[in-house]
Amino acid sequence: MVVTYGPNKQACRLQLPSGMKIVGTGPIYGITKEQIDDVLSEVVPLLIRGKELNGMMVEVSGPLHSLTVYEHVTISELLIAGVGQGITVTFNEFACAKQTEP
Repeated sequence: MVVTYGPNKQACRLQLPSGMKIVGTGPIYGITKEQIDDVLSEVVPLLIRGKELNGMMVEVSGPLHSLTVYEHVTISELLIAGVGQGITVTFNEFACAKQTEP
């Protein structure tokens, strides 16, 4: 996990791997989608996320961008050919706005 901090030392962005969807018995060395979901639920629980406001999937020339907007955070994932390329959690605080711009 990579964490970007804001000016007041608050977390502004978290980046995690997507994890693999494994059917049946998978390799013991891989990170599963379920493990990543568990980490997200522990690090950014629903109480911190707030109410879910919007969810969408946008395809731009091949890659698929999944986006879920909550009151306090936005969770996005980039998928290429159905394979997750990483999950980004962006905190919607004003102090984080300039810190998280690409």
